[in-house]
Amino acid sequence: MVHSRPRDAVCWVTFLPEADVDVFVTELVTVAQEAVELGNLAPLAVLLTQWRHSAEVYADPALLEILIAAPEGDLGSVPAPSGQEEPAGQPTAWRAAHVHVQCEQLDTRSPFWPG
Repeated sequence: MVHSRPRDAVCWVTFLPEADVDVFVTELVTVAQEAVELGNLAPLAVLLTQWRHSAEVYADPALLEILIAAPEGDLGSVPAPSGQEEPAGQPTAWRAAHVHVQCEQLDTRSPFWPG
């Protein structure tokens, strides 16, 4: 049923892009089978929560724009974690700074925001 009609099984799938629906269904089936084999459904709950949060982002155009927008200006360098050498190249520092800025811009007043 999930492969043929995922929106009937999990209503928030409606907000995911079509390509992501296919990935979601594949991951759901795989993780569900493995979780049952382990006798522990916690990994399935984590997967569903992660995908639900993705659907929440796609359902909110303002939040989606914040998360996909390129940052303005130079965000500066990001220090390497202690005990590790800094990787060569700017992309790693850019990604770390970009994620930090995105997290600061999230609207935590959303009813879906944890805490």
